[in-house]
Amino acid sequence: ARLEQGPAKTIFDLLKHVDLRLVNKKVMESLIQAGAMDSLQGTRAQLFNAIEIATSFAQSMQGEKNKNRNQRSLFEMGDSGLEADQLVAVPELPDVPEWNVTDKLKKEKELLGFYISGHPLERYRSVIRLFSTPIDQYIPQEGEEEAQIKQPPQALQICGQIIELRTILDKKQQKMAFVKIEDFKDIYEVVVFGSVYPAFQPYLQLDQMVMVFGKPGRNSGFDDNVIKMIGDQIMPLEKVPEELTNSIYLRVDREKFSEEEVIHLKTFLKSSPGTSRVYFEISLNGSGNFRLISNAVRVKLTFNTLSELDKLFGADNFKVKVLER
Repeated sequence: ARLEQGPAKTIFDLLKHVDLRLVNKKVMESLIQAGAMDSLQGTRAQLFNAIEIATSFAQSMQGEKNKNRNQRSLFEMGDSGLEADQLVAVPELPDVPEWNVTDKLKKEKELLGFYISGHPLERYRSVIRLFSTPIDQYIPQEGEEEAQIKQPPQALQICGQIIELRTILDKKQQKMAFVKIEDFKDIYEVVVFGSVYPAFQPYLQLDQMVMVFGKPGRNSGFDDNVIKMIGDQIMPLEKVPEELTNSIYLRVDREKFSEEEVIHLKTFLKSSPGTSRVYFEISLNGSGNFRLISNAVRVKLTFNTLSELDKLFGADNFKVKVLER
């Protein structure tokens, strides 16, 4: 249809030129949810809710064109030369709110097995970088000798999205859980024993973004497809920066940092007062680096404050010292 008619601009253009026995409602739902219709006018929510209207419209158009193929139809009489679809009003897209990012990405993953338009953890990327255990350092690389492989630490902090959840009763008739958590690269299977389950329970929900504290599972290396661990504590990712930050470290290149930006930084840091110390490493026009500590400013590193500092400084110039637990 595209080769014959050119690229469709709307869902109505698309459906009136395809075989509706093949491109049925289920096909359209899947294509829209997977993002394959994003080039068409309207949001995914509008397109999804317009399927039945658009299909009825297309059936009418195709029926009119197929009727009396050997005769000129009523719409083709006269000198106007207009086609049927040019004389029939095209329906409006329904006025419905767009799906939120989480729902859009969830459908992409269900249909395709991976995300297309983003990742649910994207807004937490800086939290994961600054506070989670660098698992990659402990996963054996191809050709790496056994003696070179680092042993996993006994204390792990992993961040991710809960993608599977199963609860059972243990021998003491206490609830325990098996939780699968996924980050950008790895999948973790966390065992939550009955003794700590009550503390985990409020956050054990599918799609919840969490940090889990724990230790490697027994006889479990980091060379498996799923990294196994035993969970001890849990918290929402939103709460991680303010709960786990001891101090923050900012690297400032004076040549690239204007006076206005310095004033903005000072005002911004003072707007989030707390207990975390602020350290600076300042590069002064090639005259060497100076390390300073602010006595006047201590901050509370909320999730929003962390996100703003990450934008201002970038990954190479913004770090935190994590509280020991």
